[in-house]
Amino acid sequence: MNRVPVLDEEEWKGLLTDILEMHKILFQCVTYEDCYEIVLQSLLCSGKLENITFAGTMMECNNKQRRHDIGPQSFKLPYTKSVALVLAASQEYFNSSSDASDPCMSLAKSCLKIIEDVPASIEEEFDLISSISLLKEFGVTVLPLQVRLYENRMSIVKEALQKKERNYKKSHKIMKLANLLRAGNITTHEREGKVLTLIGEHAFQAKDYNECLAACQTLMDKGHEEGWLICYTLGGCNEFENIPARYTLMSFSLAYCSEDLIETILKSKSELQLQVLQDRVKFLVGDIPMNFSAADSENKLPDMAEGDINGINTLWQTSEKTLQALQSTTQTAKVVLTSVKSVQFWKDAINWVQPLALGWNGKAFDVEEDSNANLNKQGICAFYEGLIENAHICKFETNYQRYARPDLPQSLEISTSILRASLIQDRLKYESESSSLENSVILDVSKAYLPEDFLYSLSLLLTLKDVEKAEDLFKTLPSSPIVLQLATLYYAIKIHVSLNLPLADEIDKGPDPVTFCKKVIADFF
Repeated sequence: MNRVPVLDEEEWKGLLTDILEMHKILFQCVTYEDCYEIVLQSLLCSGKLENITFAGTMMECNNKQRRHDIGPQSFKLPYTKSVALVLAASQEYFNSSSDASDPCMSLAKSCLKIIEDVPASIEEEFDLISSISLLKEFGVTVLPLQVRLYENRMSIVKEALQKKERNYKKSHKIMKLANLLRAGNITTHEREGKVLTLIGEHAFQAKDYNECLAACQTLMDKGHEEGWLICYTLGGCNEFENIPARYTLMSFSLAYCSEDLIETILKSKSELQLQVLQDRVKFLVGDIPMNFSAADSENKLPDMAEGDINGINTLWQTSEKTLQALQSTTQTAKVVLTSVKSVQFWKDAINWVQPLALGWNGKAFDVEEDSNANLNKQGICAFYEGLIENAHICKFETNYQRYARPDLPQSLEISTSILRASLIQDRLKYESESSSLENSVILDVSKAYLPEDFLYSLSLLLTLKDVEKAEDLFKTLPSSPIVLQLATLYYAIKIHVSLNLPLADEIDKGPDPVTFCKKVIADFF
């Protein structure tokens, strides 16, 4: 940088006066502003803080506070030219610096501070100066001029992550560095997504799965679709034992992945969901030590000692009657869990499951007075409340009286989990025609849901292979109009399907159940 001779403030004023006199006599082709600009440029580049401060007194420093008077005593360089001069001087100091501690860096900041309202160009230069200090903290050795000349500054962020093994843990500072550098020449949102992806990748390589998950969680929360690949990578890592988190990661990656990976991710997601259900059943049952032999699993379940139920009693704090209803499910679920390594895991589980003995007089659960235990009303979801008169609102689904979904009774949740797991197992093995579901599980869930959700209960019954099991269920139900309608509809649909009659017209028209049943009977006979 070319330095002018050291002058004090009075000497600079005298120089300006002489230049303005020469402008009047000889150089009228040069504008008044040009004369000021020449002197101010010299002041700013003099390398002296006091000269830089003095230059600020002759410049418009705020776009909203301009002065338009012309004259030697009151003139100030217009705002636009002032910003340009300050930027040029600051960049010259910056480019000549060797590192963040170079004295020229302080002079560069002093020049920028002259402009009070900090336009975008000034702010960007401030940020570039600040980034040099951060780079030094990350161990990146690079000249300030080199940083300015980088075409893609995202490569500097990558270098900062690679420089030290644990730099990825400083995620907030890495993000700050990327924003200060304006890395990638993209929007702030896009930049955040790319940087979080880089942080996640480095954390994964270091096998710091919790840190990787934190980055992935932010990617998902803020909808950064470019992060789907690292989410998929972490979700598919067997060393990462947080199964619910892996399931969530797979769900996110499925939404943004390439077409060729959809089937693969769907399969992985289903396998993870199966493990989530296993863990949920284990939690509900409690940690009760039970040993089963191969013969036990093929024949019948051993009797449980009283002490074996203590874990459940402590966990659920339910009544003695409730424990009796849960006992058979507890036995079967424990066998399910002890066979987790077997290929026939869920099929064996269903073979072991026994009915939950859910009665219709409220003995199985702590049923309230309006529980529809006598099946006098049709159970529906709250969403359809305005469509059906005198209906019972389902207590197992959202009822708009609270934000959270109501909790299922533990025994019902266990059966529902096993039901879902069986369906997933069939889907994973493509056994849609030869389902591993046993009638007992379907009957358990259908029976429990009948007072609460009529249509869901009916749909479950329609999946039964053995129609006689449905008949056995109907015989145990109260003789109410709702039960009669359920049985009529069930057999009508079964007959309709057995006759290979099309359902499309009926579904489109949405017929009355009575009309549909009469039509089926007419077609049958």
